[in-house]
Formats: sequence, C-alpha cells, structure tokens
Amino acid sequence: MRKAVVILLLLLPSFMKAQYLPSFSTFMDVGLLYNPSLAGVNDNLSALVGFRSQWMGVEGAPTYLFFSADLPSKRQKVGIGVNLLNESIGINNNTLVNGNFSYKFLLSKGLCTMGISLGAKNARLDQSRLELVNNYDPAFNNISNNVILPFAGFGMNYEIEGFSVNVAFMDLINNSYSRNLNLMAKYKYQLNDKLLLNSYVFYKKGLAAVNQMEIGSSVEYNRKLGFYFGYRTNQDLILGLSINISKQLYMIYSYDFTARFFSDFSNGSNDLVLRFNFIEEKKAYSPKDF
Repeated sequence: MRKAVVILLLLLPSFMKAQYLPSFSTFMDVGLLYNPSLAGVNDNLSALVGFRSQWMGVEGAPTYLFFSADLPSKRQKVGIGVNLLNESIGINNNTLVNGNFSYKFLLSKGLCTMGISLGAKNARLDQSRLELVNNYDPAFNNISNNVILPFAGFGMNYEIEGFSVNVAFMDLINNSYSRNLNLMAKYKYQLNDKLLLNSYVFYKKGLAAVNQMEIGSSVEYNRKLGFYFGYRTNQDLILGLSINISKQLYMIYSYDFTARFFSDFSNGSNDLVLRFNFIEEKKAYSPKDF
C-alpha cells in the first residue's frame, strides 16, 4: 500500500510542475518566499536558512532547503532581497532563484508596501530511477529531463496598529495567477511587559489548485522564548518553539502531527529555520547622534 501511494504521488499528470512554494509551518519567518513586498521588512541586513522534511518515513517524500537574505535602504523606503529554494520530490529535483524589490509609502494611517519578484526556476527529472515495464512508453519518452523557465511575482503588504495583511500572486508568467495566491494576516498584542501574543492566518493556493489554510497563535516571553500552536486544513496539528539565542541569532522549530491522510505511515513533518541579523554598531559622539 505504501509503495502504491508513493508511486501515485510521483506520477501525477504534471511531472514537471513542481510545488516550488512549500507550506512551511514557519511561514511567518520565511515570508519573503511567499511575498516580495516583505523584502527589507527588518531594520537591518538579515539572512536565514531553512529546512523542511515533509511526511517523514515516506520514501521519496518532499524535502526543501531554503536560503533568503534581505535588507532595507538607509531611508527604509526601499527593500531588496533574494531567495534560493531547492525542492526534492522522488525523482524530481527543482530549484528556484529570485530577486525581490519592494517600495514603502504611507497610506491613510498605515504603511503600505508593494513588491515584485523576478527570477528563474529549473526542473530536473532523473528518469534513471524509474523502473519501467516498457522502456519505450510514450508517456515517458516525451518528458524533458531539464527545463528552465522564468519566474515572476507581485505582492502587497499593509500594516496598521499591530495588524498586517499581505497578498501575493506568484509564478505569473507560466501559470494562472488565480492558482498561485498567497494571503497572510497577522495581529500582535502586548499582553503585559513580558508576554506578546501573535495571531496568524495563512491561505495558500498552489499549482495543483489545492486550497490550504493555516491558523495559529504564538506567545513570546520577554522577546526570548516563544511557543506556537497551529492547525492546517489538511488535518495537521502544528507545534513550534522559537528561541532568541542571542541579539543576532534566532531559531524556530516546528513539528506537524499528521492527523489524517498520511497518519498510518508518516512520522509527521518538521521545519527548522535559523535567522542571523547583521546589526550595525553605531558610534555616538554627542546626544544628537543617538
């Protein structure tokens, strides 16, 4: 049964249409992957690496490696960033590289940001790992082993009084924008001097036209330690832990408890993200320099 499910996953009609934008449970920390308007959202140069292992215990299940870096301009109006994502699913190995540009401006009483993303995606297929009964099967002979395609996206973000909402349409060139929609909302509330509450909603519609929504909340203690609990509409329960290891280094780990489709033979999924903030030390020689 397990082999049959794996084969079914690998041999879906669109071989070369990779998922590209995975459902990181730590979506709130890898937002630049889903929306270019979040480039430069931090006050300084920031870089992160992320890893996701999905459906552990299932042969050929998706794994992802992710690198991102972004920084704002000196006047904070312009942000630039870069993403590098590698996806491995069975015999498919795919890479996405894009650059991101954002511009901020005041809108009503809030801050609005618009961003664009441009890059390329490379899809590779290792047919040597297939065991075919008929090596001349036309369903496989017409498949290209290496495809490079352009990638483009557009996004917007709006923040006002602790609330933010952003929307993005990704992979505009090669697919219908309505099939590549990312929508994220966040609200933060200071409970007291030590506790900060963050609530999230994340909606994603991908290449397979599958709707997915995640809702969750995190509680941070003294900006040092945080706990996250979430629920994804494909019946996943998510627990996360975030730690500010130092002023510059931040770590978040999450584990997905698969409660439905793969619960019989999957050990769940996990994410690990490390972020490093390059903080510029400033020297002040008079009160006006502070």
